[in-house]
Amino acid sequence: MRPVSLPEVAYGATAVRPHWGDLPLTLRTAIEDRFGARVTAATTAGGGFTRSFAAVVETSAGERAFLKAAPHSQAHAYAREAVITSALPPEVPAPRPRWTLTTEDHFVLCLDAINGRLPGLPWTPEDLAAALHAWRVTADALATPLAAGRPTTGLLPTSGPGTPTAPATPDQPATPSDPATASGPATASGPARSTEPATAGEPATSTGPVTAGEPATLTGPITAGGAATSTGPDTAGGVGRSSGPRAPGWAEVFDGPAGRGALAVPGGLSALGGLPTLSGIVRSELSWWSEVAGGRAPLPPAPPWVPARLEELAALEQALPELVAGTGMLHGDLRIDNIMIDTYGKAWLCDWSWPCLGAPWFDTVTLLVTAYASGLDVDLLLEPWAAPGAGVDGVLAAMGGYWLTRAAAGPSSASPHSRQHQRFSGEQALAWLASRRGWHRR
Repeated sequence: MRPVSLPEVAYGATAVRPHWGDLPLTLRTAIEDRFGARVTAATTAGGGFTRSFAAVVETSAGERAFLKAAPHSQAHAYAREAVITSALPPEVPAPRPRWTLTTEDHFVLCLDAINGRLPGLPWTPEDLAAALHAWRVTADALATPLAAGRPTTGLLPTSGPGTPTAPATPDQPATPSDPATASGPATASGPARSTEPATAGEPATSTGPVTAGEPATLTGPITAGGAATSTGPDTAGGVGRSSGPRAPGWAEVFDGPAGRGALAVPGGLSALGGLPTLSGIVRSELSWWSEVAGGRAPLPPAPPWVPARLEELAALEQALPELVAGTGMLHGDLRIDNIMIDTYGKAWLCDWSWPCLGAPWFDTVTLLVTAYASGLDVDLLLEPWAAPGAGVDGVLAAMGGYWLTRAAAGPSSASPHSRQHQRFSGEQALAWLASRRGWHRR
């Protein structure tokens, strides 16, 4: 068994967030008015790579919920998550939202809070088996996410200036709240959790994928094509995220007649017809080794074998778009800090802000990077997913290059620990790749 490698900072202690009492009085009052009761206790989420508010709250009426709030300039990921999670098929083990609230300055997402925890590192076989099972069930349920006839969701309850309150969506099975911050028994109405890592990382994007930090100030949802350019800080989020033109189907969700904050999903997931393809994301945003090999970017701090393998790393990146093509919907940001394990040992998948269409084994590989660091036999665990060997190597090369490049970008405005997360992830991805290809012995 390989030696275990651990990150410098635990994923449950990466966030720098405001506490309940730090929020503007007008925002706290609006939230309490929406609850119809005073907030008597709030436990701030300790994990994540964002400075946005995230906490499990309790009210004087005995209600428990997980709340997330962000200024409008940083709230697109929360709004997107509300739409997506309210439309997921019921068999998907993911938190469902209760309501959203739009004030003059903030967007608030309320989810059911339940008892749960973040998986620890090193992974235990039981927690990892639960996580892989949850993703298998999810991947099967989303194999044809836009197919006609899939059950649809109505309107997610919203409130705020100019936004009507819509009928509630059906209750969902109990799910966990924000990683590392959920507490208390499951509520009857179901799930809960956050979009932050450790609480789960607010995915999002800069000029490349998977980074760590606070929710990007996006001008629209993720799209395929053109190089991504975020208008906000880099984040800990999933596969590349673009702030380019909005994909079809999103404009009416965010800017339709109902007004900002009215999250109508009349066709369930079919309303999200503008989901980007993973192939497009990879092609436009996961080519860091190619940039280095072409002299267009500096070589980031990397393992000593990397300079001699630059051409091979670039070739693996370039072949990846075709290998990850697929029609199923992916989570797009599946990492240990976006997973909750409930008190029964069941895993729940959190942070659905960045889905895309592609091959499900991509998410499996990104999840297993921390399992590799835990000394587990990840190649054996990957076998049931029938992932092509060149595809697995391509993901490890591309993600490793991205993470190490972002880690070398200097301090992040979102979390003092985001670069550590990226460096750890990049080093482990490349170590796994080198082991698979025998590069460590040459």
